[in-house]
Amino acid sequence: MGSLPAQDLIYSVGLLDYLTDRRAASLVRRLYDLVIPGGLLIIGNMNETPLSNLWPMEFITDWSLHYRTEPQMLAWTEGLEVANAWTETECTGRVRLLYIRKP
Repeated sequence: MGSLPAQDLIYSVGLLDYLTDRRAASLVRRLYDLVIPGGLLIIGNMNETPLSNLWPMEFITDWSLHYRTEPQMLAWTEGLEVANAWTETECTGRVRLLYIRKP
């Protein structure tokens, strides 16, 4: 990633769901390093909710994901200098988005 130029916006959905918290936090830090001052990093992850895809994905297709809550995703920002960090869920409630604004 060292050869990529700094970015105003980095957006990733459907990747961190497969990583352990430790690896996800490491990737968030690396991506955040590529965001310019004032820029935004948005990370999506399957949300831990009764409406999740757990039953069809885990039991029918043996497709395992890490479902995460707001506190779990916000923990990825620990140690980062952030202007603001928050999460929102999309309209179905199945995907939680972590927004990290760089100062």
